[in-house]
Amino acid sequence: MTYYYKHAIFSLVNQRKNKQKRKDIKNMKKNLISICMVLLSVLMLASCASPTVASTAPSAAPTTELSSAPSTAPAASQSAQTKPAPGNNEISIENFSFNPGTLTVKVGTTVRWTNNDSATHNIASTTFSSPDLPTGKTFEFKFDTAGTYDYHCGIHPSMTGQIIVQ
Repeated sequence: MTYYYKHAIFSLVNQRKNKQKRKDIKNMKKNLISICMVLLSVLMLASCASPTVASTAPSAAPTTELSSAPSTAPAASQSAQTKPAPGNNEISIENFSFNPGTLTVKVGTTVRWTNNDSATHNIASTTFSSPDLPTGKTFEFKFDTAGTYDYHCGIHPSMTGQIIVQ
């Protein structure tokens, strides 16, 4: 074979290899885009879900309980129950907001949230969290440490509130 023919064959082989490489790169890009779309969908769905892990307060080791009967949990724990007791340390969840939005209490006070809304809500904070609260359910948390506690609804993050403990 002469140099010309060897060179022509070599060129054809390289062209086919380069074409295959371009095709492989294109397929890898499609696969990467598909994977990114799936991950994005999963993240979006996860952000709509309510938190299931409760973080604990530094001064208490709260536990979470959801029942249809009033809770008999000790005062240093958080609990969910059905019937609120009257008092000034209550927050009503209604019309997709916490009422009052800011509540000032003394150290050692137990605050009760009652869901009076048609939708299910929960309370999420860096210090405490509740289970999902269907209509009529309540959640309590005892504040043993002074400070400002910001919280929100884990299902509807635009719903925010604040507890100031003095």
